[in-house]
Amino acid sequence: MNETERQAIRTTMAMLLAKRQEIDSTLKTLSVHLGEPIPELDGAGAVPETPSGSDFKGDPETWINTGQFFGHNATQAAKKVLEMSGPNRPLKTEALFRAFQHSGIRSLEFT
Repeated sequence: MNETERQAIRTTMAMLLAKRQEIDSTLKTLSVHLGEPIPELDGAGAVPETPSGSDFKGDPETWINTGQFFGHNATQAAKKVLEMSGPNRPLKTEALFRAFQHSGIRSLEFT
């Protein structure tokens, strides 16, 4: 690995550490609002399953968190939002778009 590659990796690590700080801060805020501790990861690194369907009320942007779809493309994010919404609660494209914007997705590439 040459020095240019090392520097690129260091830069990426710094950006991810900053993002992790932002996520940790958001998790702490949400934990305080809920009055519950932050869920622990299981041994495989998975977060406990998110409730779905009737547990989510109101517009999706009210229950979608900033950064929630980090690393997802628009198709993956749409699937997650629709799963969270539940089968008996269809969402309009405009509501999905606002949820994406709220979560921080800037590029709407569907694959």
